[in-house]
Amino acid sequence: VQAFASLGSGDSRRARDFFALPAVQLAARAHGAQPAAVLLRWATQKGCHVIPKSSQPLRMKQNAELFNITLSEQEMQAIDACHTNARLTWGGVDPDTIE
Repeated sequence: VQAFASLGSGDSRRARDFFALPAVQLAARAHGAQPAAVLLRWATQKGCHVIPKSSQPLRMKQNAELFNITLSEQEMQAIDACHTNARLTWGGVDPDTIE
């Protein structure tokens, strides 16, 4: 599985919603990382190939923090438990329907 623009891209204002999830914030504090890096790491630990998209050098550097952390099983489960079966990015568009 591959996640392009893994943090939301064109609907990034909604990304703040999942950056603010308590489980994400807790893991970010525990690892001294940005919430974006925690979410990217969570995805890679789940087996996804992520392609974070940014044109800002600072965000590129922060995203690369994912290689410096490993989430515990408890952190992974806490983030998994945030799933609500609702799309938080891409404006509600289902990627499977884009031609």
